[in-house]
Amino acid sequence: ELFNKISNSPYSLKVENTGNSIMASGDTTVLAVGEYRCTEGTCAGSGGMLSTDGLHGYIKCDNDDASCILDGEEERRIMYVHGTSQKKLSIR
Repeated sequence: ELFNKISNSPYSLKVENTGNSIMASGDTTVLAVGEYRCTEGTCAGSGGMLSTDGLHGYIKCDNDDASCILDGEEERRIMYVHGTSQKKLSIR
């Protein structure tokens, strides 16, 4: 879910995959409550979970109590952000 919505950049080191339903710039992606890990879903590659380029908007958890967890499993960078087209990318 998360990977397919925001991972749009194939330009990072060790990125082998991009998402298939990328949110439009300026849009909002709402995460379901839970933990997000590469071992339980698709990731950008061996070096990182998510990779974005020129993406801006909002990525937020369905609940505001920190119940959406991005877990790099001590092996991966959580997110590469390669610019936001001079606009805000808010993650909460």
